Amino acid sequence: MKTLENLFRLQGKTAVVIGGAGYLCSALSEAFLDYGLKVAILDLAERFQPKSSLPEDRAMALPCDVTSKQELLRCRQRILERFSRVDLLLNGAGA
Repeated sequence: MKTLENLFRLQGKTAVVIGGAGYLCSALSEAFLDYGLKVAILDLAERFQPKSSLPEDRAMALPCDVTSKQELLRCRQRILERFSRVDLLLNGAGA
């Protein structure tokens, strides 16, 4: 029988969640972590307050205004330095 786990092997992959401090995307970020993904959470600095402590080896939180190309490039560099790759992008930003 085919299951989602068999169809989508995401354990160990890296997800970037834009708008990750919002209600829906913060829940999705936590689900990604529970499923075994590494997660980079991006959101506006004034909105960003993680609900729970993030596992340092698999998660990072970056304040970022995603309407600024320069800030996105800065975040991309930090994500690649930490996780080496991006496999999944979830854009939940309101902009």
